[in-house]
Amino acid sequence: MKILVAAAAGMSTSLMVRKMEEYMTANGLVGVVDAVSVAEAKERIRECDVVLVAPQVRFELAGLHQIAEPLRIPVGGIPAPIFAGMKGEEAVRLAQDLIAQAAEPTS
Repeated sequence: MKILVAAAAGMSTSLMVRKMEEYMTANGLVGVVDAVSVAEAKERIRECDVVLVAPQVRFELAGLHQIAEPLRIPVGGIPAPIFAGMKGEEAVRLAQDLIAQAAEPTS
């Protein structure tokens, strides 16, 4: 699983990525989490399975959705309580849920 965390790029995002990686390692989940700027996320969106958007750049969700939707790559916002609490497990589960929802057949 490849997760891009789109943010304004700062210390808090690096800490969130570390918490997500720690959870994945502790639970035998294979994957990579990268913190990138929104501009970089737009360029690298084809390389990932899911994009999570940090609360401080939540206003960028619509633009990322426009790029990701035709590629069937899910995009979701990280809720502020998850981000502020550095809840890596909850962020990874959010990513997993978004990937699962995107894989469901549409009727």
